[in-house]
Amino acid sequence: MPRKHRKQRRPKDRMQEATAEAEAAVRAGADRLRARVERVAEAPTTWFTGEQELPKISGRVIELAEPISEAGDGVLPARTAISFATLAWNLSLLPEDVRRRELRAAAKEVEPDSLALRFEFQHMVSMLVRRKRELFPEDERFIMDYELVPAANGHTLTVMCAMPPEDEADDAENAAEGAGA
Repeated sequence: MPRKHRKQRRPKDRMQEATAEAEAAVRAGADRLRARVERVAEAPTTWFTGEQELPKISGRVIELAEPISEAGDGVLPARTAISFATLAWNLSLLPEDVRRRELRAAAKEVEPDSLALRFEFQHMVSMLVRRKRELFPEDERFIMDYELVPAANGHTLTVMCAMPPEDEADDAENAAEGAGA
């Protein structure tokens, strides 16, 4: 009896299919994030596509979370580590007194019944705030939302962020440069 021959896909074809699926998942995640942000945005929103000169914030968040994530040297699952890292990122953008107050409030919300766990949470997030300020001091984008989805090689992180408003001093300097001063 003759064997039926099935056309086997080459490794290159499988890689291209996997890449296409991953890209489609990232686009779908970005669309879901965009829809969530548009529902709560109070002002018109300008979308950037990642083709700007800034490094991808998703890579920076993953790097920030490394010390506490299972993927790095830490013990927390990826989803928890990314949550802590995004909180720390946004807290790092606040003035010190506001940052402390917001961190205490977040700790009470996360661990309302355990003083020891609140202290541990605050310690871990404070460490990430310091790490963010050391690694990316110039990056002042505010993380509005994110989506972490399982992928063949771990997870894919899509981050939606807001650009900081330009300072009035920057506006005046740009106007002076434009006038030939």
